Amino acid sequence: MPYGYLGQNQPNQTVSNSGVFSITDVAELQSQGKLGGSLELIESQSWTTLTNYLEFTDLKEDVYDVHLLYISGKVNGAGGSFYYRTSSNGGTSYDSTSGDYKWGAERILASGTEDKKVSGTNATALEFYGNSGAGDYARTNRYTYIYNAGDNTKRTFLTDFCTSDDTTFTGYQSTFASGCRTSQSIVNAIQFFTNAGGGFARGEAFLYGIKQLWVLWD
Repeated sequence: MPYGYLGQNQPNQTVSNSGVFSITDVAELQSQGKLGGSLELIESQSWTTLTNYLEFTDLKEDVYDVHLLYISGKVNGAGGSFYYRTSSNGGTSYDSTSGDYKWGAERILASGTEDKKVSGTNATALEFYGNSGAGDYARTNRYTYIYNAGDNTKRTFLTDFCTSDDTTFTGYQSTFASGCRTSQSIVNAIQFFTNAGGGFARGEAFLYGIKQLWVLWD
């Protein structure tokens, strides 16, 4: 149904619509999830024992075009890389064949050194870096956006920003990365892991769906 039927008619309008939502309009749109907060928490995870391969197997990709994944985890080691893999069968298996992904990453170390690494077309996972430090409070903290997961006519793209450090900041690094799945198909599960010390000692992760708030009618 159309919304915003308040105010006076304007020249050449076919309906009376000033663009102002009534209280009834707002309540109905909020009940449909089309107005209000722009994020829906799909799933959260936390762990306190050594864990490596963690995954989200319900992305609600049929509802959301864009997802946001927040991860904060302490690696079980002095440092290493951070990886993503995707699945099209709900996590039964994950894409891990040479050539499944393309990615690029750029990181800045505590010393000010700029370190660039770019893959070719033969990656078996998206390597986004950003695990560093062996101190008790050293963590990887990252936001990752996922695009087009539910569209089988498009590639799934990811963009990532991460900060991480050790207790003395000598291992601090800031990392920007992006990548894509090279084939076009629906992605309905995602896995993340590290090569540092056999996994993450502890951490938490939150998966959100981002609402397309400009869609205000069925």
